[in-house]
Amino acid sequence: FVHYYYEVVIASPQPTSAQIKAGLPKNSRIGYGLAKELNLLSKLEQLSNEEYKTITERIHETTNGTSLMLGSHLRLGFSMRTGDLNAPVGYDKWSYGVRDVRGSRIHQSKREDNWGRGYNVSFGPGDVIGCWITLLPAETGEAKANKHSGYDTASSTKQQPVTTNHIRFFCNGKSMGALDTIGTKTRTGGEAFDNIASGTYYPAISTYMGGSARVNFGPHFIYNPNKQIPSGKDWSCIRPVSDLSPPPPNPEEAVSLAMKGRNFSKKTEEAAIEKFKDAVRTESGLRYDAYEKFKSRHLEFVRAEREIRGISTEDLPLLPSAQDTIEKVAESTGVEDMQIENIGSMAEAVALIATGV
Repeated sequence: FVHYYYEVVIASPQPTSAQIKAGLPKNSRIGYGLAKELNLLSKLEQLSNEEYKTITERIHETTNGTSLMLGSHLRLGFSMRTGDLNAPVGYDKWSYGVRDVRGSRIHQSKREDNWGRGYNVSFGPGDVIGCWITLLPAETGEAKANKHSGYDTASSTKQQPVTTNHIRFFCNGKSMGALDTIGTKTRTGGEAFDNIASGTYYPAISTYMGGSARVNFGPHFIYNPNKQIPSGKDWSCIRPVSDLSPPPPNPEEAVSLAMKGRNFSKKTEEAAIEKFKDAVRTESGLRYDAYEKFKSRHLEFVRAEREIRGISTEDLPLLPSAQDTIEKVAESTGVEDMQIENIGSMAEAVALIATGV
C-alpha cells in the first residue's frame, strides 16, 4: 500500500448579501429559492453576535446543517492528468471530489449527498478538510480497477478491511465516511470512493465565486486522521504529499553533485573550477535558504492553527529560531545534551534550562 495525505484549510469568508447583490447584473432576476436564501443571509448578518459564531455556523444552525447555494464554493479531491482543467473536480471519470455543500461526493458529474450516512457534512471557512488516497502497486490494483465504479458499493456493517485503491475525506479530523465497528475495536469502511483506477493522481481543488483555501501538503498537519481509519491494517506508512518533492541539497551537496556531472579537462585552470563551484554554491544556497524559511513558516502555521483549535502541539518540533535560542541558553548555563523533542514551547524549554533540568 501507498498512502498519501494532504489537508485544506477553507479560507474565504462568506460574501455578504450586499456583495452578492452588487455583483448581479442590472435588472437581473434570480429564482425564488436563491432570493429566499439571499434574504435569509441578510437577516443572519443583522443578528447580534453575543456568542461568537461565524456566518457559516449561523447558516448551519438555521438550515439544519446544510449550506446556502449562493456565494463562494469549493470542491476538493484528486485528479489524474487527463482530468478536465476547465471543469470542476468530479466532472469526469478522471477526478474524484467532495463539495462544501452537504459534503456531497462527486464523480463523473454524479452527485451523492448521503454517501457518508450522516457523517459527510457541509464545511466552510475555518474548517480543515483532509484528503487521503491509498494506491496498491500497479500489478495488484490493475485487475481490480477494471471493474471499478468509482463508488463504495458496500454499505452494510459487514464491510471487509480495505484492500483496494480508494479515497477518503476528513472534516476537522473526523471521517466524512461512516466507520462501522465490529465487536469492540475493529473499524471498517469510511471510503468515499473505492476501487478507483490505478495511475498517477494529483491534489485537485475547484473554486467558484471567489472561494479560496490554503493547502497544506505537509510534512506536519493540523489534524491527525489515524484514529478515524479502518483497523487491522498497517497505516503507519502514511506519507504527506510533500514527500513527493524531495528537499533541495545544501550548497556543499550541490557542489558535489555538480562536480560529478561535469568533466573538466586537465587543462582547465583551478581558478575556473573554483568559480564554477562558487556559482553552484550561490544558486543552491538561495534555493536551500528559501526551503528552510518555508519549513519554518509551515511549522509556525501548523502550530498556530492547532493552538487556535486546542490541539496538542507536543509532536511538533520546535521552531528553528526557538531551538537556536535554547541551544545558546543551554550553552551559557552549562546544560548539555538536553532533550527538547517533546517540549511544547520555547518559554517552557528556557524555564527548564533555568532550573537545571
